[in-house]
Amino acid sequence: MNKVELSGTIVGTIDCSSEADGTEAARASLEFQRGNGLVKVFGFRGLARQFAQFKPGDQIRICGRLTVHPQNRTAAILVDEVRYFDARQECAAPSKDKEIRDLRHDALRMGKRERWR
Repeated sequence: MNKVELSGTIVGTIDCSSEADGTEAARASLEFQRGNGLVKVFGFRGLARQFAQFKPGDQIRICGRLTVHPQNRTAAILVDEVRYFDARQECAAPSKDKEIRDLRHDALRMGKRERWR
């Protein structure tokens, strides 16, 4: 089993780009314990878009897999899931779930209006 769960602070800029095949990619450095170095984290496709929401200094929590570059033998984490570490930051961020809840609420409200006509 290869599973990594880590929380830390984003350090430096988040590098968002497109690969040669058009796949969106994002790379960032995560400081998980002050002064003990950084770990590189990578996200592709939808996760790259999620990474673009974050900025340096944000505290995040990631789940992913440890991977080693075949040529230079450096380790990094290939991210499967990323979110804010602090619940207050999560509440302040734009949420897709909130948009879905609002749409459901509007649909229910419209359904009630239609029933009373």
